[in-house]
Amino acid sequence: MKRTLYIYIILFLLIKFPAFSQPGVTKEKLFFFGENIQAFNYLYPQEKVYLHFDNTGYFLGETIWFKAYLISTGQNQPTGLSRILYVELLTPSGEVKDSKKLKIEDGQCHGEFTLPHTMPPGFYEIRAYTRYMLNFGDDCLFSRVFPIYRSEEMDEIDPKANTEIDKRSPFIDKMRKPLEKVKNLKVSFYPEGGHTIQGLTSKVAFKVTDENGQSVDVECIYKDEDKKEIRFNTLHKGMGSFECTPSKKPQQMVVVKDKKMYKFKLPNSLTSGYVLNLLRQETQTLTLLLQRTKDIEPENLGLVISFHGQVQSFHYIYSAEQKTNYNLDISDLPSGVNRLTLFNSQGQILSDRLFFVNRKADKGSIDVSSDKAVYQAFEKVNMNFRVFDNQGNPKEACFSVAIRDAGKEMKTLYSDNLYTNLLLGSELKGYIENPAYYLESDDLQHAEALDLLMLVQGWRRYFQGITGLESFKAAHYMEKEILVKGRILSLKKKEPMGGINVTANIYLNDNILSGSYTTGSDGEFVFSFETEFKGMCFIELLTDSNQTPINTLITLDRQFLPSAKTYSFEEIVAPKRIDGIFSGSDQPDSIPALEKMQYLSEILVSGRRIKPDIAYNVEKEFNYFIDNGLDPPYNNTMWDYMEYRDKNFNMGNPNPGISNLAALTAGVRYEKARKAIPAISYNGAQGAGIYYEKKGIWENLDARPDISRIPLDEIEKITVSFEGTKRREAKDIMPDWDKAGLAGIFVYPYEAPIRKQTGYRATRLEGYSSSEAFYSPDYQKTTPIPGEIDYRRTLYWCPDVKTDSLGQAGVVFYNNNSCKKMSVSAEGLTKDGIPVISD
Repeated sequence: MKRTLYIYIILFLLIKFPAFSQPGVTKEKLFFFGENIQAFNYLYPQEKVYLHFDNTGYFLGETIWFKAYLISTGQNQPTGLSRILYVELLTPSGEVKDSKKLKIEDGQCHGEFTLPHTMPPGFYEIRAYTRYMLNFGDDCLFSRVFPIYRSEEMDEIDPKANTEIDKRSPFIDKMRKPLEKVKNLKVSFYPEGGHTIQGLTSKVAFKVTDENGQSVDVECIYKDEDKKEIRFNTLHKGMGSFECTPSKKPQQMVVVKDKKMYKFKLPNSLTSGYVLNLLRQETQTLTLLLQRTKDIEPENLGLVISFHGQVQSFHYIYSAEQKTNYNLDISDLPSGVNRLTLFNSQGQILSDRLFFVNRKADKGSIDVSSDKAVYQAFEKVNMNFRVFDNQGNPKEACFSVAIRDAGKEMKTLYSDNLYTNLLLGSELKGYIENPAYYLESDDLQHAEALDLLMLVQGWRRYFQGITGLESFKAAHYMEKEILVKGRILSLKKKEPMGGINVTANIYLNDNILSGSYTTGSDGEFVFSFETEFKGMCFIELLTDSNQTPINTLITLDRQFLPSAKTYSFEEIVAPKRIDGIFSGSDQPDSIPALEKMQYLSEILVSGRRIKPDIAYNVEKEFNYFIDNGLDPPYNNTMWDYMEYRDKNFNMGNPNPGISNLAALTAGVRYEKARKAIPAISYNGAQGAGIYYEKKGIWENLDARPDISRIPLDEIEKITVSFEGTKRREAKDIMPDWDKAGLAGIFVYPYEAPIRKQTGYRATRLEGYSSSEAFYSPDYQKTTPIPGEIDYRRTLYWCPDVKTDSLGQAGVVFYNNNSCKKMSVSAEGLTKDGIPVISD
């Protein structure tokens, strides 16, 4: 439902109103739009999420452990908004390989992803978000990219490998787009405030990247209207800025690299408007220069300074002259990313830019100590932690801790933490290389680099909706609990149907939860069930009108998958290796060859390379079409689905060279296999190639008259396997598997309470994900066998370490077989929202 932003909020009485303006009737209008900015953020508060991981890179067969911290923007307090967090593991091509739906408690939750050996190595992304965050764009999501290696291979990961996008997938628009390729260099321009204006001097920030997308430092040349040449260099990470006065003629900037010159056209300028320049920023004062074109009469303007959406101060500004300087008091502004927004009496935003206030905000510390300096193999480790605020006072806190074997740690370009993420990463766009650099000092060099970061990665065209000039409708609600929401549509026209009675039955083990709802004119229905559950359960939905079943299209509101981001150059730089050892290690002689690596019982033992399965998430794809009110491009059968999704799969006659199958009249062939794969008879006849899994047992298909009649709404996934463990497991019931070149097609069903009738839909409902406990061996109870190997890279992980009233806590674990030096990463929040980080 649309909301009009004209709410008068009492909080606005606390905002300062400096008096450098002229009186006039427009002042009331400006105040009105200023209130709308505050009202917008009051009605649509924002939240952000940060994930702390146990390691910096992984091998197939390992587990990624993570802890999530969810914050309400403004005061860095644990969120009280959303209660459900989505964490997803994405392949290099952008497909969601695995996902977690976690319950948020006190702004925190934790989970893990297991990396099966069947996955191809590559650069995988983990992203996290609440559904409500999607209202503000995909840039609000948390994202981290990890190199994932195959343990027995020592080749570097090829960023281009395993990124082919399946163009037949219904999620193709959500898949990862490749980094834009250029021949030599690319220059992106970011005018201060949003636009350049003809005749007005503007500051233009820019960033230079090479053909791979890597930032490069170069010399630049700009010629003004009088053809006067101005030379300057990039300042930091390919970023720089210059002043220009645009005219009607197109203008260029020249970049010099390796003695070659490249020309780049500057952005088009507007013919009329305002330019707001930040001239100088000091501890207490912000100096601004306001310029306007001659065609604009002097007028009152409004200027708002906000922090994480909360208005900090409101100023009336009168543009009496074409150029006017203003000094603003910023002594009370909080540390972090603040925002300047200039608008007129019609509510139009004229300029918008970010600036950073660096007051070395509250940042606590976690001191780490242990009972010994060096530990022997399998020895017990006692590690103690003490948490302090920035004044040295002990604090109660909850934090996550990862203790790693420093010799096996992968060095990546990521260096952010909870503190830098809250202050910088969550407020800006894209990957930030070495964010700690911008906060380590407040000297002129760091201050200039930090402001460039605000202009480049904080740049945006302004959104008129915050003043109320444009309507804003939140497409995604705050999820406080698991809801069943959807719409009832007519089958042919796909129009909403009101007055339809919807009955829902949810099957939770032996318990059935039921409810009914009558749709309004929008066709919507919603069910809320107090009982929480984990994993998957079945839900059946029935529709009727005046107790007469009616044939309808029943959709569910659960299709809100964000698009996969494009990787930046820095995110796909893998750790270098020297003789099988990751560079950056200070103890290479202590690490055995990685191709001989073994894992403890909680992780699969590495073995012969297994070609990965081709997997199709039938349930997810089928539901995508139904929930969006679309007709699937295939019939509701396994054969039709596979022929549509996989170009290598087709129906045909069996290979006559396989004598024991010559009697069959139909066959299935997978083109990548060297021999045809015959169809299966269900009446005891022998067959090979396709098997149906029931309750974890592989068996012949003898329960159905025809495999082609297996409906898609009974299938979870279908995989194609050429070799590996499935081949060995199925050998007894698939004798023809041993013939060279055969591929196995495996069908994974689920048993639903399916009742085929008018106005009926059965599907699975996802509950909360279960979180596993980190396995830590106790060598005091189980004495290591002589020669036993324990090459754990993460020695200890705990997502919830809680300190006492003195800020103290301790953990106990055991060393691995070879670790000589440990790396400790601890991050968390105090009860009053202060981030605490281990050094």
